Amino acid sequence: FKSVYMKREILLKTTVIGFSNIIAIVVAFIFTYFVSNTLGPSNYGLFFISMSIVEAAIIMFYGLGAANIKYTAQTNLKEVHEYSLKFELVIGVLIAIFLFFGSNLIASFLNKPISIYLKIISLIFLLRPFYEILRTTFWGSKKMRYLAAMDMIFNIVKLLGSVLILKIGYSVGGLLLMYILALMIASIAVYPLFKRLELNLGRFDPKLLLKYTKNSQLYYILLAIFVSIVPL
Repeated sequence: FKSVYMKREILLKTTVIGFSNIIAIVVAFIFTYFVSNTLGPSNYGLFFISMSIVEAAIIMFYGLGAANIKYTAQTNLKEVHEYSLKFELVIGVLIAIFLFFGSNLIASFLNKPISIYLKIISLIFLLRPFYEILRTTFWGSKKMRYLAAMDMIFNIVKLLGSVLILKIGYSVGGLLLMYILALMIASIAVYPLFKRLELNLGRFDPKLLLKYTKNSQLYYILLAIFVSIVPL
Protein backbone atom coordinates (compact mmCIF):
# COMPACT_ATOMS: atom_id res chain seq x y z
CA PHE A 1 0.00 0.00 0.00
CA LYS A 2 2.86 2.35 0.80
CA SER A 3 4.39 1.76 -2.64
CA VAL A 4 1.06 2.51 -4.37
CA TYR A 5 0.63 5.67 -2.29
CA MET A 6 4.12 6.89 -3.16
CA LYS A 7 3.52 6.27 -6.86
CA ARG A 8 0.29 8.23 -6.69
CA GLU A 9 2.05 11.08 -4.89
CA ILE A 10 4.81 11.19 -7.49
CA LEU A 11 2.26 11.11 -10.31
CA LEU A 12 0.20 13.88 -8.70
CA LYS A 13 3.21 16.13 -8.11
CA THR A 14 4.52 15.52 -11.64
CA THR A 15 1.10 16.34 -13.07
CA VAL A 16 0.85 19.56 -11.04
CA ILE A 17 4.30 20.76 -12.11
CA GLY A 18 3.66 19.72 -15.71
CA PHE A 19 0.37 21.65 -15.80
CA SER A 20 2.09 24.67 -14.25
CA ASN A 21 4.83 24.53 -16.89
CA ILE A 22 2.26 24.34 -19.69
CA ILE A 23 0.49 27.41 -18.28
CA ALA A 24 3.84 29.22 -18.08
CA ILE A 25 4.64 28.41 -21.72
CA VAL A 26 1.20 29.57 -22.93
CA VAL A 27 1.40 32.77 -20.88
CA ALA A 28 4.95 33.44 -22.14
CA PHE A 29 3.80 33.01 -25.75
CA ILE A 30 0.83 35.37 -25.31
CA PHE A 31 2.99 37.86 -23.39
CA THR A 32 5.72 37.91 -26.04
CA TYR A 33 3.23 38.22 -28.90
CA PHE A 34 1.25 41.03 -27.28
CA VAL A 35 4.24 43.00 -25.98
CA SER A 36 6.26 42.77 -29.21
CA ASN A 37 3.29 43.93 -31.30
CA THR A 38 2.36 46.73 -28.91
CA LEU A 39 5.83 48.13 -28.22
CA GLY A 40 7.16 47.89 -31.76
CA PRO A 41 10.65 46.72 -32.79
CA SER A 42 12.66 49.53 -31.14
CA ASN A 43 11.07 49.52 -27.68
CA TYR A 44 10.69 45.75 -27.64
CA GLY A 45 14.42 45.49 -28.34
CA LEU A 46 15.13 47.67 -25.29
CA PHE A 47 12.76 45.57 -23.18
CA PHE A 48 14.38 42.35 -24.41
CA ILE A 49 17.88 43.62 -23.56
CA SER A 50 16.72 44.74 -20.11
CA MET A 51 15.11 41.38 -19.33
CA SER A 52 18.16 39.54 -20.69
CA ILE A 53 20.26 41.37 -18.10
CA VAL A 54 17.75 40.36 -15.41
CA GLU A 55 17.85 36.69 -16.43
CA ALA A 56 21.66 36.74 -16.59
CA ALA A 57 21.93 38.22 -13.09
CA ILE A 58 19.36 35.81 -11.64
CA ILE A 59 21.81 32.99 -12.40
CA MET A 60 23.77 34.18 -9.37
CA PHE A 61 20.92 32.91 -7.16
CA TYR A 62 20.81 29.42 -8.65
CA GLY A 63 23.65 27.96 -6.59
CA LEU A 64 22.10 29.00 -3.28
CA GLY A 65 18.69 27.94 -4.54
CA ALA A 66 19.99 24.44 -5.30
CA ALA A 67 21.64 24.32 -1.86
CA ASN A 68 18.40 25.37 -0.16
CA ILE A 69 16.46 22.65 -2.02
CA LYS A 70 19.05 20.00 -1.13
CA TYR A 71 19.33 20.73 2.59
CA THR A 72 15.63 21.49 3.10
CA ALA A 73 14.86 18.08 1.60
CA GLN A 74 17.52 16.38 3.74
CA THR A 75 17.02 18.10 7.10
CA ASN A 76 13.71 20.04 6.91
CA LEU A 77 15.31 22.57 9.25
CA LYS A 78 13.99 26.12 9.52
CA GLU A 79 17.54 27.48 9.76
CA VAL A 80 18.32 26.27 6.23
CA HIS A 81 16.05 28.76 4.51
CA GLU A 82 16.88 31.46 7.06
CA TYR A 83 20.59 31.27 6.24
CA SER A 84 19.81 30.93 2.52
CA LEU A 85 17.72 34.10 2.63
CA LYS A 86 20.50 36.05 4.34
CA PHE A 87 23.05 34.96 1.74
CA GLU A 88 20.67 35.69 -1.14
CA LEU A 89 19.89 39.14 0.25
CA VAL A 90 23.61 39.92 0.25
CA ILE A 91 23.87 38.80 -3.39
CA GLY A 92 20.71 40.73 -4.30
CA VAL A 93 21.94 43.95 -2.69
CA LEU A 94 25.32 43.69 -4.42
CA ILE A 95 23.68 43.13 -7.83
CA ALA A 96 21.26 46.02 -7.19
CA ILE A 97 24.11 48.39 -6.29
CA PHE A 98 26.09 47.33 -9.34
CA LEU A 99 23.16 47.83 -11.73
CA PHE A 100 22.01 51.10 -10.18
CA PHE A 101 25.35 52.87 -9.99
CA GLY A 102 26.79 51.18 -13.07
CA SER A 103 23.73 51.81 -15.25
CA ASN A 104 25.31 54.59 -17.28
CA LEU A 105 28.48 52.60 -17.86
CA ILE A 106 26.57 49.47 -18.93
CA ALA A 107 24.28 51.49 -21.21
CA SER A 108 27.30 53.17 -22.77
CA PHE A 109 29.06 49.83 -23.27
CA LEU A 110 25.99 48.32 -24.96
CA ASN A 111 25.36 51.57 -26.82
CA LYS A 112 21.67 51.39 -25.86
CA PRO A 113 19.50 53.98 -24.00
CA ILE A 114 18.70 51.65 -21.11
CA SER A 115 20.24 53.51 -18.18
CA ILE A 116 16.89 54.33 -16.54
CA TYR A 117 15.68 50.76 -17.13
CA LEU A 118 18.75 49.36 -15.35
CA LYS A 119 17.92 51.53 -12.34
CA ILE A 120 14.41 50.04 -12.30
CA ILE A 121 15.84 46.54 -12.72
CA SER A 122 18.03 47.06 -9.64
CA LEU A 123 14.84 47.04 -7.52
CA ILE A 124 14.07 43.52 -8.74
CA PHE A 125 17.12 42.15 -6.94
CA LEU A 126 16.02 43.57 -3.60
CA LEU A 127 12.82 41.49 -3.90
CA ARG A 128 13.97 38.45 -5.85
CA PRO A 129 15.68 36.76 -2.84
CA PHE A 130 12.32 36.47 -1.01
CA TYR A 131 10.68 35.01 -4.12
CA GLU A 132 13.52 32.53 -4.66
CA ILE A 133 13.55 31.37 -1.03
CA LEU A 134 9.81 30.68 -1.09
CA ARG A 135 10.11 28.71 -4.36
CA THR A 136 13.13 26.63 -3.36
CA THR A 137 11.79 25.90 0.14
CA PHE A 138 8.52 24.68 -1.37
CA TRP A 139 10.58 22.56 -3.76
CA GLY A 140 12.77 21.12 -1.01
CA SER A 141 9.70 20.43 1.14
CA LYS A 142 8.10 18.64 -1.84
CA LYS A 143 5.12 21.02 -1.79
CA MET A 144 4.74 21.07 -5.55
CA ARG A 145 1.19 22.41 -5.41
CA TYR A 146 2.45 25.48 -3.54
CA LEU A 147 5.29 25.90 -6.03
CA ALA A 148 2.93 25.59 -8.99
CA ALA A 149 0.48 28.06 -7.43
CA MET A 150 3.26 30.60 -6.91
CA ASP A 151 4.51 30.31 -10.49
CA MET A 152 1.01 30.59 -11.94
CA ILE A 153 0.18 33.65 -9.84
CA PHE A 154 3.40 35.34 -10.97
CA ASN A 155 2.89 34.56 -14.66
CA ILE A 156 -0.79 35.52 -14.75
CA VAL A 157 -0.28 38.77 -12.81
CA LYS A 158 2.65 39.66 -15.08
CA LEU A 159 0.56 39.03 -18.20
CA LEU A 160 -2.63 40.81 -17.11
CA GLY A 161 -0.72 43.67 -15.52
CA SER A 162 1.40 44.16 -18.63
CA VAL A 163 -1.69 44.29 -20.85
CA LEU A 164 -3.18 46.94 -18.56
CA ILE A 165 0.06 48.94 -18.39
CA LEU A 166 0.44 49.01 -22.17
CA LYS A 167 -3.24 49.87 -22.70
CA ILE A 168 -2.84 52.84 -20.35
CA GLY A 169 0.10 54.04 -22.44
CA TYR A 170 3.18 53.09 -20.45
CA SER A 171 6.11 51.48 -22.22
CA VAL A 172 9.27 49.58 -21.23
CA GLY A 173 9.61 51.13 -17.77
CA GLY A 174 6.01 50.24 -16.96
CA LEU A 175 6.56 46.61 -17.97
CA LEU A 176 9.61 46.35 -15.72
CA LEU A 177 7.68 47.84 -12.80
CA MET A 178 4.88 45.33 -13.46
CA TYR A 179 7.47 42.52 -13.29
CA ILE A 180 8.43 43.79 -9.83
CA LEU A 181 4.77 44.02 -8.78
CA ALA A 182 4.16 40.44 -9.99
CA LEU A 183 7.06 39.23 -7.82
CA MET A 184 5.58 41.02 -4.80
CA ILE A 185 2.02 39.76 -5.34
CA ALA A 186 3.10 36.14 -5.93
CA SER A 187 5.32 36.16 -2.83
CA ILE A 188 2.66 37.74 -0.60
CA ALA A 189 -0.07 35.44 -1.94
CA VAL A 190 1.76 32.21 -1.04
CA TYR A 191 3.35 33.41 2.20
CA PRO A 192 0.47 31.93 4.29
CA LEU A 193 1.25 28.57 2.64
CA PHE A 194 4.91 29.02 3.56
CA LYS A 195 3.94 29.60 7.21
CA ARG A 196 2.06 26.29 7.16
CA LEU A 197 5.19 24.29 6.39
CA GLU A 198 6.15 22.00 9.26
CA LEU A 199 9.85 22.82 9.49
CA ASN A 200 11.99 21.47 12.32
CA LEU A 201 13.87 23.56 14.83
CA GLY A 202 17.56 22.78 15.21
CA ARG A 203 21.07 23.89 14.38
CA PHE A 204 22.40 23.97 10.84
CA ASP A 205 25.94 24.75 9.70
CA PRO A 206 25.72 27.54 7.07
CA LYS A 207 29.13 26.50 5.73
CA LEU A 208 27.39 23.52 4.11
CA LEU A 209 25.25 25.94 2.09
CA LEU A 210 28.27 27.92 0.97
CA LYS A 211 30.25 24.81 0.06
CA TYR A 212 27.44 23.34 -2.04
CA THR A 213 26.77 26.75 -3.61
CA LYS A 214 30.40 27.13 -4.62
CA ASN A 215 30.37 23.75 -6.34
CA SER A 216 27.01 24.15 -8.10
CA GLN A 217 27.24 27.84 -9.03
CA LEU A 218 30.09 27.22 -11.47
CA TYR A 219 27.92 24.64 -13.22
CA TYR A 220 25.08 27.13 -13.69
CA ILE A 221 27.41 29.84 -14.98
CA LEU A 222 29.03 27.47 -17.49
CA LEU A 223 25.59 26.22 -18.56
CA ALA A 224 24.40 29.79 -19.13
CA ILE A 225 27.49 30.56 -21.22
CA PHE A 226 26.97 27.38 -23.24
CA VAL A 227 23.29 28.14 -23.90
CA SER A 228 24.22 31.68 -24.94
CA ILE A 229 27.02 30.65 -27.30
CA VAL A 230 25.44 27.62 -29.03
CA PRO A 231 22.77 29.64 -30.93
CA LEU A 232 25.52 31.87 -32.31
